[in-house]
Amino acid sequence: MKKINITIDGIKIKAEEGEILLKVAIENNIYIPNLCFVKESTLTPASCRLCFVEIAGKKEPVTACTVKVTEGMEVYTNTDEVIRLRKKAFALLMSTHRIECKTCHKNKNCELQNMAKYLKTPLIPKNMEKLYKTLPINTSHPIFSYDPGKCILCGRCVLICNEIVKKRLLNFAYRGIKTIITISPSTNSDCSSCLKCVNMCPAGALILKSDPKI
Repeated sequence: MKKINITIDGIKIKAEEGEILLKVAIENNIYIPNLCFVKESTLTPASCRLCFVEIAGKKEPVTACTVKVTEGMEVYTNTDEVIRLRKKAFALLMSTHRIECKTCHKNKNCELQNMAKYLKTPLIPKNMEKLYKTLPINTSHPIFSYDPGKCILCGRCVLICNEIVKKRLLNFAYRGIKTIITISPSTNSDCSSCLKCVNMCPAGALILKSDPKI
């Protein structure tokens, strides 16, 4: 592929033309907040809306996971407007997540807690309606359970299972606020040597049944 020149926060970078901006930034040790990007994947759910950046010549901020780099692109990752949009997106994500940190197996090793610290914003949104689902935990899988009340629908697990591992046991179902992750019938042998979906879940929605905190 053709090599092009772009600039991120004043840092000059060479990248392959047509690569996703977020991937280019990450590969060059430039952090752009995100919860849905999977490095090994060629796709992105573009669902967390945390990776806003400003690009010279564009009227409004854009999500870095949906933009392809072009020659001469100038990117700014920490403008006042970008920070405002990220905080708003994070608050919306957290409004769909049932917060119970003290009993959660992810506590103190949680990407949501880490993101709140990075964004310097409350983990629990103020004056925002709670939108998390009150559906029962799905225990149909022999190794792990799925808690829709904690799921932020980042899509990592679906990408990993479908595109990378190619087991295709996880998928999205329904639309809008009713969206959940579905689990196809499987056996221990399908997942016992993998469990990448559980390990990549940033919100504690996928839980090993053997976890002592369950």
